[in-house]
Amino acid sequence: MQSDPNYALHRDFGFLVQDIARILRARIDSRARRVNLTQAQWRIAAYLVRQPGLTQTGLAAILDMRKTALSPMIERMLESRWIERRADPQDRRILRLFLTDEIASTFQQVRRESREMYESVLADLTESEEKILVDLLTRVKTRLMDGAG
Repeated sequence: MQSDPNYALHRDFGFLVQDIARILRARIDSRARRVNLTQAQWRIAAYLVRQPGLTQTGLAAILDMRKTALSPMIERMLESRWIERRADPQDRRILRLFLTDEIASTFQQVRRESREMYESVLADLTESEEKILVDLLTRVKTRLMDGAG
């Protein structure tokens, strides 16, 4: 297998993606901690900004965790008035999660700092290279989600 010229690329791809994700998470976590958000709370807020009104079950699926593990985090954020539950207008038995104004400005501050970090990290890339990078990673993600491999 090591005689295959693509072996190093295939072997290193997974490590590279994991390393980048780990480093990014650590940097964002550091910024979030400065405003009293845990990494879990930051991730919950990030998904609720992108998809307001997720159910707890839907959020757990996106975060790849059990609903029972997510529940205590949601409860703490509800107690802090960072998120709120609202009944679904079509089915009042379904409760949807939304960020409150209480956390929105804090979240936007961390998001702004994170965006600045991304811009700094990607500064050596041209606009075209950035687009290609994102397009390629999106294609890899799509293939993985479609069950490739």
